[in-house]
Amino acid sequence: MQIVNHPNIPASNGHYSQCVEHNGILYLSGQLPINPLTRDIPETIEEQTDVALKNVETILIEAGSSRKMVLQARIYISSIKLWAKVNDI
Repeated sequence: MQIVNHPNIPASNGHYSQCVEHNGILYLSGQLPINPLTRDIPETIEEQTDVALKNVETILIEAGSSRKMVLQARIYISSIKLWAKVNDI
């Protein structure tokens, strides 16, 4: 097991690793919709979804992978009324 670190990977907000590799599989922690440069959280669910997914993609790329290699992803949102907006992104 190896913790994946890279300057471009968004810093974690707690005592956990953003990405761990084990036997060729990457395990990513959940990503909040926080812009890694400004630390701002966008107002709309569309913008929040975009930021969170871009954070995931950055981690994957810096770990030597890509979105095409993702086996499973979960997105937690506060209301089922937002599903369509999140799915559109």
